[in-house]
Amino acid sequence: MRLILLDNNLDHKHGHHGLYDRVIGGEAVRRGMEALVIGHRRFGEDRIGDLTVHPLLETTSYRAFSKDPVFAAYDDVEMGNRAIFSELMALPRDFFGRGDACLVHTCSHITVMGLVTWIDALPAARRPDLTIFLMLPSGVGFDGEGALDMVDPPIALAYREAFRRAKASEAAITFLATGHQHAREFSALAGWEISSHPLLSAFDECRSEAAVIPEQVLLFAGDAKMNKGLGLLPEVIERVCPAFPGHRFVIHANPGAAWGEALKVIARLQALAGEHANLDLRLASLDAQAYADLLTASAVVLLPYDPAEYRRKSSGVVWEAIASASALVVPEATWLAAECAHWEAGFATFRGNDGASAAEALTGLLQGPSLRPRAEAAARRFAAANGVKALVDVLADRWAGLAVAPAERAQARRIGAAEFRGKGWHDAETVDGAAVRWSAKAAEVAAVLPGLGLWTLRLTGLRCQDEAQLQSARLTVDGREVPVRHALGRDGAWSLTCTWREARADLPVRVLGLRLGWTRSGGDPRELGLLATGLEIEESVEDRSRVAVLVEPVSDDEAAGADGWTAPLTAGRWSIETRGGMDGVVGLLLDDPAEDHAAGLRAFCNGQPLEARRMRTEKGWLIQPMLPRALVRAGAKAEIQLVLAAPARVLMQQAVWQSGAALPEAPVQRTETARPVAPPRPVLAAAPRRRTGARWSCSQVQDVGSATFANLRVTGAVFGNRVLSDFHIKLFRSDTFFAVELRERDGAFQLLRDPDPAHVHKDDWGAAITLFTDPEGRCTGARPGDIAADVSALLAILDEMPEGVATCDLPKAESWRGAAATLAGLAQVADAAE
Repeated sequence: MRLILLDNNLDHKHGHHGLYDRVIGGEAVRRGMEALVIGHRRFGEDRIGDLTVHPLLETTSYRAFSKDPVFAAYDDVEMGNRAIFSELMALPRDFFGRGDACLVHTCSHITVMGLVTWIDALPAARRPDLTIFLMLPSGVGFDGEGALDMVDPPIALAYREAFRRAKASEAAITFLATGHQHAREFSALAGWEISSHPLLSAFDECRSEAAVIPEQVLLFAGDAKMNKGLGLLPEVIERVCPAFPGHRFVIHANPGAAWGEALKVIARLQALAGEHANLDLRLASLDAQAYADLLTASAVVLLPYDPAEYRRKSSGVVWEAIASASALVVPEATWLAAECAHWEAGFATFRGNDGASAAEALTGLLQGPSLRPRAEAAARRFAAANGVKALVDVLADRWAGLAVAPAERAQARRIGAAEFRGKGWHDAETVDGAAVRWSAKAAEVAAVLPGLGLWTLRLTGLRCQDEAQLQSARLTVDGREVPVRHALGRDGAWSLTCTWREARADLPVRVLGLRLGWTRSGGDPRELGLLATGLEIEESVEDRSRVAVLVEPVSDDEAAGADGWTAPLTAGRWSIETRGGMDGVVGLLLDDPAEDHAAGLRAFCNGQPLEARRMRTEKGWLIQPMLPRALVRAGAKAEIQLVLAAPARVLMQQAVWQSGAALPEAPVQRTETARPVAPPRPVLAAAPRRRTGARWSCSQVQDVGSATFANLRVTGAVFGNRVLSDFHIKLFRSDTFFAVELRERDGAFQLLRDPDPAHVHKDDWGAAITLFTDPEGRCTGARPGDIAADVSALLAILDEMPEGVATCDLPKAESWRGAAATLAGLAQVADAAE
């Protein structure tokens, strides 16, 4: 898997843009992924840290396009999103692939719609998974009573429209908010829950060994800008430096960002440095290590930011000060103060935007009881929940799910008759329980096609006059007549079908026009044509270019057992069917944690060496040998040979053939082998146990290819006489399997009683136990009886799973009952063991 960091704001190495690129990309590389950055054209180098940088973009998330005194805010949204869309569409089309993961860690209201439109416009075979962090102001907030407060309507409107487009898109788009306050605001705008992601700080790049200096106070840190409170510093200095001669007051201000009034303030600070011996003025940019050491050594940090601007605006310095166990002084009723309260940091606030108020609050903190113990406790809480490892854990939950998802089916979209946009339709009514609308003699339906390529448009309905009326029907797309096929069932249900090739990258609204030869009204005063139920849009069969085929063992040595894995091998051979004019890729898992063993694997096709991608996953190393079309002959069998560096079990998956210039990322899916496998033993539901009062809630749901991932939070669970801490259980669901995962980092291991190490798998995301079943709850992986002793403490909680699933706001809860059957099966086997 390849991680592409889309950072249109990366125009220099300093600041959070460079930090996020370095630490996220570096962690991805450490886990075995390829990572690169697409940055701003002003970035003058081709590398940042260990990552390659392609400086290709021009539009930043902060750019102002318009100076119109009335419409500037709306113009910026329109022009910014159009600009970033055009720049992304101008990138080489074959640069991206289905197996890529794109991360945008900083976007704004002037780029978010452009990003969504771009990913939606890419062909399905070239469309990567897109994750967008939301860290800039949302345009909304909440008042003291929790009601939504409209702060900046143009910003809020821009995000709302982007969320609507993303919800309707077939692309895999994930939004994550930077911090709990942003998560709450953006969730209100989107209409669905947007989770907050683990936070990054300078300490993710540089660990500081500096000792805290109790008498050191950091008055300012960062770029010398007036909105960060630079102008308040002279008065603060004149009040606190003489009052606390035993303290050292440090100012770190980067003068490179100063202009106008800020330059005058810097000159004043230089003069004050000569008057106060305990003032340490540092006018220079600091490298990451020096910055981390400065924060760690400072017992107190003052953030004199403009309270009006930072009422809704975030700042990474707050998180870094909390992470360094420093006490803070921040303006009252701001995002900064709310964040300090959320992490229960040691802090004080000041009212107003003047140096006297800031100095008074700082004086009170220095004269009062030490807040160091409280600050240290907050730092421990922050470290436990955040950091680059935790952040990539969250991203990897989705990426790993994509890697194990089956090959995607053709995209499809349906517009119900009640949702038709266009003229020529009577009001919606209900017939046989379905929402329907009668057409007039001429009618229209407006729709956006899911992507580029050939699409089938099928207008369906319950009633028509007769087949002759269908034969008289004409269909147009944007006024251009297209060939039409009709069908009429014995029950009167009908359909009119045409195809349309979408070639415009901006995916405009297309208008499907219907014109009938005649209508009949009978005693109805309306002109009645066809009674329609909806418009179905799906990828045309004529245009499908992705074919999955089985991978079969050549001999008994490669045959898989009931769990899908082979016996340990040092070499093996498998055969696959070929497809002419297509490139291919084979997916397999290697049950060997050693990175050098995965790197030492050699793959061949009919004796010719193959290149292979490698990625570490929870189940082992995902290996993907790539099959260029030049190596195979259409219609023939191709033989894949593997030579392993050390004996290891292999889980061979399907092969995928893909037309186009670039090889796709192979989905990993269990396929049937040549040797018949005995059906799994059915597991019956457990007998009811006593209720524990556990409360279930759904904290996250993501579609991952054709599978769905859900993260369930359990609170208030009781076992014996002990109230358990809150914990999470992860569920995976597809058409062919369910999986339940208990992760140590999610708190789920408190439910286990001395788990056998043989049942616990470990990876870069920690320790976990994972159980697989078919949709009826029959185990398809490890037998639950083998680990019944490990989960005996879990059963009283999990017996409430079926009821919990139905009450935790999980979308389509009834379709998750198979996951409940998984846990019920565990309980049944454990009951027998007892």
